[in-house]
Formats: sequence, structure tokens, C-alpha cells
Amino acid sequence: MGGTRTEVQAITFQLDKEIYGIDVHQIKEIIKVREYVKVPNAPEYVEGVINLRGQITPIVDLRKIFGMEHKNFDENSRIIMVELDSDVVGLIVDSVVGVVTVPVGEIVRSPSLTMSASNSFISGIIRAENQLTILIDVVKLLQEHCQISQDAGSALKSMKVAVAGTGIKA
Repeated sequence: MGGTRTEVQAITFQLDKEIYGIDVHQIKEIIKVREYVKVPNAPEYVEGVINLRGQITPIVDLRKIFGMEHKNFDENSRIIMVELDSDVVGLIVDSVVGVVTVPVGEIVRSPSLTMSASNSFISGIIRAENQLTILIDVVKLLQEHCQISQDAGSALKSMKVAVAGTGIKA
């Protein structure tokens, strides 16, 4: 069973006018944006934390990580919950578009001219129905832009310790 995958299934979402995708194997669930608690002195991209079924979960605004203009959350905004080791991080997106399944051979590498050290989390581009979808590797994204080390669990645990004094109950 542990053989090579022949296709990728990705959840697609929108930020501004662009469509992005995350491999479904990296996603735990998708929820509506809900009330959260701001964490004092947290990095700018950390919107806050939520209590999700007893687990304190940091939520990160992808618009901030990607250097996009701020947009207020609305009825289409969603939080994509992704798993890092045994912890979960929520990624806020403008909207979830759907699911796309594509053969691995049809995922195109991003042209080298567009690649840099700050976007090496892009694992490819999906061409489908006159639309390009940028496929991202969430683990690499968070490691590179959120200073989450290979041991994501310890980084998230220290963030939770910082939150402990905010009154949120797990």
C-alpha cells in the first residue's frame, strides 16, 4: 500500500483572485471562521487561538504570510485545519473552492524564474479547466514562514504556553 501515488487530491481555496491547493492528506478539517482570542506579542501572521473541541489551536492568516492586503472575514471565510505532527494549526482563507483530483504527471513544476527561497513551499501548479492552481506544501510553508522547526510539536507547544495566561480553557 505504501507505493507511489498516481494522483493528487487537493482542497482548493481562494486568496484574493488566486486559487491555491493543499493535498487532502495534510488537512484535518475545514471550519467557518469563529471567534478567537488575540495573543499578545504573537507574530503578525498569528491571528489568535481558538478552542477546538478542547484543543487550543493557533490560527494563521495566509493573507499576512503571503504579503496580501488585509480583508475582513466574511461568510465565505474559512479555517483549514492542518496537522503538523500531533498538533493542529488553522489557516484562514477567503473561501474554499472545492476539491480537484489530478494525476501526479500533470502537476507542473513552477518555472525557475518564479521560484525563490521565500516560496519554495510551492510544490507545483495544476492546470485544470482554464485555471491555474498553485499547489502548496503546508509543512514547508509553516517551517519557512512561521519559524516552525522540523519538530513542529515543540514549537506549537511553546506557543500554547504563551497563550496559557489568556484565560482560554482547553
